[in-house]
Amino acid sequence: YLALATSFFTVLIMWMHHHAILRNVHRTDSRLHFSNGCLLLLITFVPYPTSVLAAYLQTPAAKTAAAFYAGTFVLVAISFSIFIYGAFRPHLLSKNASVKFIEATHRSYRMGPPLYLLATLAAFIDARLSLGICTVLWIYWAAVIRN
Repeated sequence: YLALATSFFTVLIMWMHHHAILRNVHRTDSRLHFSNGCLLLLITFVPYPTSVLAAYLQTPAAKTAAAFYAGTFVLVAISFSIFIYGAFRPHLLSKNASVKFIEATHRSYRMGPPLYLLATLAAFIDARLSLGICTVLWIYWAAVIRN
């Protein structure tokens, strides 16, 4: 049940970020649709590594399961970065798009891939360390959701 709740709240936070980003977009194009589709694929994948982690956390395979879990978020973070670069192109933005929001989003999303990569590598040292990094990032992403 903890894995289900973890998956749910992780996906919820990603959905809230996605919604906040698209609030600034007035038009779309095929590049944005493609990056959005790739992001959607990875977001819908999140429950799988979460269930693998839950199944193997108390076994000798915990480090590998934690690396798989954190590694998934490396890909999600890269996909989110590609998505925001596609969404925040000037010709797609609404007239009242928030420059402050766009700059803050770019700044915060640059941290995702390297920090999740750190969590992935940390998993091979200690699964709990990796999960600790992921949990801190989860709390960070929940705290920085802007409208």
